[in-house]
Amino acid sequence: MAAANASNGPSPLDRLIGDIDWAHLKVMIGPSQGCPTVPELFTTLRHGAAPVRSRALYDLSEAINHQNSIAEATAPALITVAALLTDPDTDRVTLPTIPHWTDSPIPLRAGLLLLMASVLNDVGNETEAATLRHGFTLSREALQVRAIRPALIPSVLLLLDDLDVQVREAAALALLPLAQDPSLTSQREALNERASAILASSADPHRRRFAARVRAEPADPAAAADKGCCDDPLF
Repeated sequence: MAAANASNGPSPLDRLIGDIDWAHLKVMIGPSQGCPTVPELFTTLRHGAAPVRSRALYDLSEAINHQNSIAEATAPALITVAALLTDPDTDRVTLPTIPHWTDSPIPLRAGLLLLMASVLNDVGNETEAATLRHGFTLSREALQVRAIRPALIPSVLLLLDDLDVQVREAAALALLPLAQDPSLTSQREALNERASAILASSADPHRRRFAARVRAEPADPAAAADKGCCDDPLF
């Protein structure tokens, strides 16, 4: 297989990662704080041993979404995460834990989807309403994440039917804020119904509440900001 890969040249995922100028994209936590670079983290997520992948996933979340912040590297990193979700190197890989996230085993793809869901929630309609209510607007970096939402949808939809319940639930959690994208207006209700149906049977009551909260988020964040309704973060 290695020889075949060498003769065929870089894979599409290798090219995707290699074509991004990561060195000039700001992260929240990076090498100066002892965290590997984003491309190094993606290499570990694809090829490392399971415990090392666990740490890499946590470090990636710190790099692109530390304390719910959005960095310059966040949007291109999410594009790469979407590609990882369908990469054979992430299929049926179980992480023993994820530092500061869970003490229980979790599929790598579920962890990647949970990271995606967290970022998407942080640029969602409720977040925008709260931002407007305090006299601010979404950052340029947040708007960049919003702009790439349509590119994330195919990978998430594919994993709604995964054999593993943790992957299905994580995909549903990512789909709910994705469905707020204007390009999905005609499909939003059906997508929300599908995601909510998966989460309705979740053993985690927080996930069931999350589904209800996101579905109730305002279609018009500016109007919601005027009403002062969006006080509590979803995560």
